[in-house]
Amino acid sequence: MRKYSWLILCLALAVLLASAFAFTRADNQTEPAFGYTLDFKKPLSGIDNLSSLSYVPEEDVFVATLNRPATILKLSKNGEILARKSIADRIKDAESIEYVGNGTYLLVDEADSAMYVYQLSQDLDIRSVRKIETDLFENARNRGIEGIAWMAGRNELYFAKERKPVMLYRTQSDGGLTHFSEIVPLDDLIKNLDVDDISALHIHGEHQLILSDESRSLTEIDLNGNVLRRMSLTQGENGLEEDIPQPEGVSMDKAGNIYIMSEPNLFYRFEKVSTGR
Repeated sequence: MRKYSWLILCLALAVLLASAFAFTRADNQTEPAFGYTLDFKKPLSGIDNLSSLSYVPEEDVFVATLNRPATILKLSKNGEILARKSIADRIKDAESIEYVGNGTYLLVDEADSAMYVYQLSQDLDIRSVRKIETDLFENARNRGIEGIAWMAGRNELYFAKERKPVMLYRTQSDGGLTHFSEIVPLDDLIKNLDVDDISALHIHGEHQLILSDESRSLTEIDLNGNVLRRMSLTQGENGLEEDIPQPEGVSMDKAGNIYIMSEPNLFYRFEKVSTGR
């Protein structure tokens, strides 16, 4: 009888250990694995200093930026360069780009945290450009504005301070991207984040994806700050044969695939893992 008791105890411990490894830890909470695996990794030939990434649903393509010289790239979902446009006449360090709809893009110049509104054709011809005359970032400890994300249904702009300390903010536009409401620090949204920095943001539905370069992670949170899932971007995880070296941009397509951009010139796509149901 004692022999069977030990056997039952060992089986129970094995089940508990298996359950523990099926989840990832975050601030003493458990959340399901992200459920994605690497589909492909592609270096973009002749490209250096890749930065942010944003999806353009009308065209089913992405836009990205090169820091210096400031340039906008249009990319296919397979990482092919479809078009490029220099914006170095206006922007010194193109750190963040976000598509907000109807051919309109927001860009942040990391050199002085200024924000610009660009109206672009599908070929990236510039139809209009204007600098947003606002002290939008002045009250947000303006050094290190690293990622921006647009919630279209609410005309809300979210942006992150990279580090020291990591911060997340929100402001609301009048719809014309001319006037913005007072900036609100979102301490509750980041209270459960366990990251050393924030390098990019992406909004899908009522959830946010938060990319961290130094922590090599992608975290999904809801609007209450609850950590829903976390994906490691390190070797041996989620189909990766080596660490993503410097993740700087993240976005999703209509199908829910996740795309990550890494300096100097790497483009990754992660597909949902089939559950077999």
